[in-house]
Amino acid sequence: MHNVLAVVLIAAVGFLVAPKAPDPRQQALRVFRARYVEVLWQLERPIVAELTGDGEADLAVQGSRGPDFALGVIVGPIGPLSPMLSMVWPAAGNPVSSDCVRSVAPVLATESVALPSDLWGCLSQDAPTEFCAGVRQLQTWLRDAAARGMQGLLVTGNGCEELHLYWNPQSKQLDHWKVE
Repeated sequence: MHNVLAVVLIAAVGFLVAPKAPDPRQQALRVFRARYVEVLWQLERPIVAELTGDGEADLAVQGSRGPDFALGVIVGPIGPLSPMLSMVWPAAGNPVSSDCVRSVAPVLATESVALPSDLWGCLSQDAPTEFCAGVRQLQTWLRDAAARGMQGLLVTGNGCEELHLYWNPQSKQLDHWKVE
């Protein structure tokens, strides 16, 4: 009887001090960092927002690969097996570029997702019909997704041209635009 009581007591104590399951977000960030080791990620400042129009929270982080700006996204639900993507904008290139991704201190933030009304010239009468039909379809999708809470990403900085990023449902990745 004493042996049975001792086994039950040991099992109860073991249950009380059993390690807690790892946080899925922390697991995802560890996998993300291991997948993209060439980038120094600013993991202490993740952006958690609905970025893909599916109703799930996604996670975005900025980083750097040497002088280059990097953006990483973990598509929700956030966990170690979530789809992950990374984009890098080289600092080299156009020496007179005033893009925020090439600035000294770019900042990643969320913004309302939308395309400018005539970004690709689809309001004019001689606009390419098939291309502009796709643009209008994307604009409608973005408007509806924004109404459901989807946000876009913005790379901004001091005195530079901002880069606006949005989820493209056809390509299943981020696309971007900027004011020229």
